[in-house]
Amino acid sequence: MLRIKTTIMAVAAVLLLAGCGAKKNLTTTPVKDTKVTGEASASDVARGVFGNACYQSNVVSKLTFNLQTSGKNISVPGSLHMRWNDVIRLQLFLPIIGTEVGRLEFTQDYVLIVDRIHKQYIKANYNEADFLKDKGINFHSLQALFWNKLFLPGHKEIFEDDLKGFTVAARQPVCRLQVQQNGMNCSWEADGKALLIRKANVEYSSKKHGSSSLVWTYDDFRAFGKKQFPYSQTLQMTTTATEKPRTVTVGLSLSGVENKTDWETRTTVSDRYKKVTSEEALKQLMTF
Repeated sequence: MLRIKTTIMAVAAVLLLAGCGAKKNLTTTPVKDTKVTGEASASDVARGVFGNACYQSNVVSKLTFNLQTSGKNISVPGSLHMRWNDVIRLQLFLPIIGTEVGRLEFTQDYVLIVDRIHKQYIKANYNEADFLKDKGINFHSLQALFWNKLFLPGHKEIFEDDLKGFTVAARQPVCRLQVQQNGMNCSWEADGKALLIRKANVEYSSKKHGSSSLVWTYDDFRAFGKKQFPYSQTLQMTTTATEKPRTVTVGLSLSGVENKTDWETRTTVSDRYKKVTSEEALKQLMTF
């Protein structure tokens, strides 16, 4: 059971610290007109990557969840439910038995983490905890990472005209798109031919909470609607926000992905569960 609780807490930390929204003014650099081939310019590449994003409003899938941290390597079954601009939910189950042991739910207004083993939960908005507020956690940037899309820190949506805010180093076989902000650097690597995002890299530095970096890798692209969606996603986060540096790697292997609409988008927590603060949860994480 301790292994399962470690899993719940570690993935919670990864996803809470992974949000990259920011509240300061964006510093942009015009798109550079570097040639990919004799015909495609850097602006063509940016538009191509932007246009290849999956447009399905719902993503529902079974998954295999793998966690690697501090010498541990744990795999459990789970499920993923996402609705664009509404909710991201990860559920983790006991192997074979199938009983739910943990749930993480992100909406535009709050973060909910449910530990069903110990009957406790966290529910907080993105500004209630110092270690989240300092990073300007933003639901919209987090969902863009799950959906394999570009985003602008601090923005709810990104439009084609916003692409002028990206620096694009366009070349074969990899195209690199980048946007910088005070203390934050976000970049994406896309396949130079298919123009699909293969990797997102987010780096953040804070005097109060140290530095954090998140590398989100995408693989196993398959048809989902008329676009391609990555059935394999790997999140690797390194942070000094805890008492000692931590590196956590989470693998999500999806199966049976559907654009399913018939599911509840909000979790109701039983009054038998104890509410704990996000600071208390972070302290527990520091002991792992």
